[in-house]
Amino acid sequence: MFNVGDYISRSGGNTIEDRVPRKYKNLRVEVILKNDGKLDITDNVSNIEILESISAKWLQGNLTLIDNSSAVSGSPFLGQEKIRISFQRLGLRVKQTFIVERLRNIEKINDTTQGVVIEFSSSSAMTNQTKRFSKKYEGLTSDMIAAIWKDHISEPIKVRSKGSTSHRIVFPWTLPSQAIDVILENTYAIDGSQFFLYERLFSKGCQLESLIDMMNKSPNGTLAQHTNVNKETNLGQGSRVMHESIGSLYNYYIQQTTDVMSLLANGSLRTDVERIDLSNKTYTELDFKYKEQAPTMKADSFDKFKIDDEELDSDLIRPTIKTEFLNTLAFEDSMTDVNTHIDDFALSKFSAYGSRLDEMIHIQVTCDSDPDTYRCGETIDFKVPLSAPALSSNEDMTDKLISGKYLITSVKHKLSRQDYTMTMMLSADGYDRTK
Repeated sequence: MFNVGDYISRSGGNTIEDRVPRKYKNLRVEVILKNDGKLDITDNVSNIEILESISAKWLQGNLTLIDNSSAVSGSPFLGQEKIRISFQRLGLRVKQTFIVERLRNIEKINDTTQGVVIEFSSSSAMTNQTKRFSKKYEGLTSDMIAAIWKDHISEPIKVRSKGSTSHRIVFPWTLPSQAIDVILENTYAIDGSQFFLYERLFSKGCQLESLIDMMNKSPNGTLAQHTNVNKETNLGQGSRVMHESIGSLYNYYIQQTTDVMSLLANGSLRTDVERIDLSNKTYTELDFKYKEQAPTMKADSFDKFKIDDEELDSDLIRPTIKTEFLNTLAFEDSMTDVNTHIDDFALSKFSAYGSRLDEMIHIQVTCDSDPDTYRCGETIDFKVPLSAPALSSNEDMTDKLISGKYLITSVKHKLSRQDYTMTMMLSADGYDRTK
């Protein structure tokens, strides 16, 4: 029979909404007006979408408002109003305040009602647009990013990955996000991969984390299809163990698979490297091999890959060439110019990690909401159903090639009046099985 106690310990909740797929509770949506007044629009909201992504420094979203009380014009909405959204799912409560960016798609429904879409983002997005500065920052790259955010956005950053180099940079009349982008685009974490600064709905503040640190995490759970059917028990009874369907996969769409031509063309798998020392006017020829310098998340992805019967490790494979610069005169008190790196393969590794994430597997999935398991920046064990009929009742119907460990790069939270579902983008830079 259904053990309520066991399930409560997993979900953190003890109400019917906590045991049923797609259900949430205690939704409240308030508009905080310029005069500090509050307008409760919960009953007029038909749906809410909030996007978190490792590529976004703040949350973005929209809500659809059915207005039959002149809330839009009577408030009035001029932009920069605050919207506070709170709700609870599986014992986790979110309470976030956003800034209204604009209104769109205002449409007359009947004589007394209109529909309108309100777009919003995290309050830090508006703060960023008003905090242009001119200042010098120096130190470890991760420390500089945290200092810029704290100084001008007035929020701390959770630094989960450390930088590998120290620099001294002057930013002339620059927005905080632009200054941080300069660092993100030209430097790398201690593991050689790029940094990502992102915010999650069910967490407070932004976090700075490297691609490799995200990919190396153990899966936060399993995403698979579940059917809500009777399950036999030792007592010979049937039980509808509905809680086992929490987080169930509804559908998926494989947006793209590996573009091998692009990976070869941009040197993500193999390339020659010319290391040029500007101060000594010398250069060194090096050989970049992805498995040695920048291994994939799934290590055997290209073990069996051949070009004209030659393996990627063969010296006959020379698809492209890259240039790495070293200027020993640019070093001062352990600081260096952002375009100079001690690591011989710094830019090649940086490019390989990013290109593989862009050019390899992307799967869009729609599933039940499980905010404790499905969060951007975490990994998930994705079980892809095999597209074939089962020949026996105990046959494993999992697609062994596509299934495996994936990084959750974005999560769109979708709340309607009745349901809470998620649309996620899963990414991987290789395959688990290559035969």
